Amino acid sequence: MLIEHSNGKRSVYQVMYAEKNMITTVIDGEERRTDAGDRVVWVLVLNNPASYHWRRTDWKAEVRTAEIVRCVNQ
Repeated sequence: MLIEHSNGKRSVYQVMYAEKNMITTVIDGEERRTDAGDRVVWVLVLNNPASYHWRRTDWKAEVRTAEIVRCVNQ
């Protein structure tokens, strides 16, 4: 899965698995590590058809990125 960020940077995410409204991934070339030294695992959570957020598996359950709006109703 290729994602282009708002700053123009591109990242390739390897999908580990998908279920319900979540896609669990790792980023190719990711250098960040968890406090335990493991590779960071990212979960894309689809809130609804128009928005999503990210969370890391090593974060507390309630911690996540800000919601990202994919589509704006015109």
